[in-house]
Amino acid sequence: MKPDKILGAALTLFAIIVWYGPATVWGAGVTLAHQPGVELSADQYEDLAKGPAPMAYLRDRSEKQSLFGAQYSKKRYVSYVTSTHLDKILQDGEARPDPLYYDAYAEARAAMTLSPNCQELLATIARDCQVFSSEGNYQEDTGPDAVVNLAAKLSYIPRYEMGDPATIANGRFRNGALQFNVKSTLNPQRSRLVVLGRAMELCEELRKTFGTCVIETIRFREGQAQKAATRWHRQIRGSIYFAVYADERSVTREDVKDAIDLLSAEMSDLKG
Repeated sequence: MKPDKILGAALTLFAIIVWYGPATVWGAGVTLAHQPGVELSADQYEDLAKGPAPMAYLRDRSEKQSLFGAQYSKKRYVSYVTSTHLDKILQDGEARPDPLYYDAYAEARAAMTLSPNCQELLATIARDCQVFSSEGNYQEDTGPDAVVNLAAKLSYIPRYEMGDPATIANGRFRNGALQFNVKSTLNPQRSRLVVLGRAMELCEELRKTFGTCVIETIRFREGQAQKAATRWHRQIRGSIYFAVYADERSVTREDVKDAIDLLSAEMSDLKG
């Protein structure tokens, strides 16, 4: 084999091992992590956010454009996962479809049912909001209640100040996450508004401390309503993911994590 062909083959193998292999594994992990219902711990999120070393430079350039831009981004969103009775997604006076079509109805009505949640974002973290993906399905063996599962991701344009990553020298993303749990609420919307408001307050403190902050993702997962005495209660749990772009020489992931942890005790057991 000619020397130039040997060199070409060696470079191709090197690229596969050092670049494409790690990138493929990392990309699969990111895709899985963004599926509805998947929750990551703060440590898992930080590890995933780093990405493989060969992609760090390109990732940071792309992330800055996606997260700090004044346009809609699929990387900056609030997701909702909930369950409800089929009758709740039907129009007034609309008869139930044949059970064979329950799945199709749930899929078709998911965006329409959850898009009004944009009002919560507009009242807190967003100046504009739209649904960019949704899905639904029928939960079998739920009898006459005919429970359906609905999920949607609402992309938003921030109304809060994010800071300018262009002013950060030696910048690198330092990500962190916070878990929350509303054990019992009579008013899910009010509880979600509390979470959204506190997320914005915390991001503001992170920006003041480190120079930038974006609420990358907030995930709400609501349990099915349960009746206690004469009142209906829901449990809401989820995660808030923050992206901070800071000078890597002076700010570590632990610095951001410690700052977020200052509020974690307060956020971990919200009351509705």
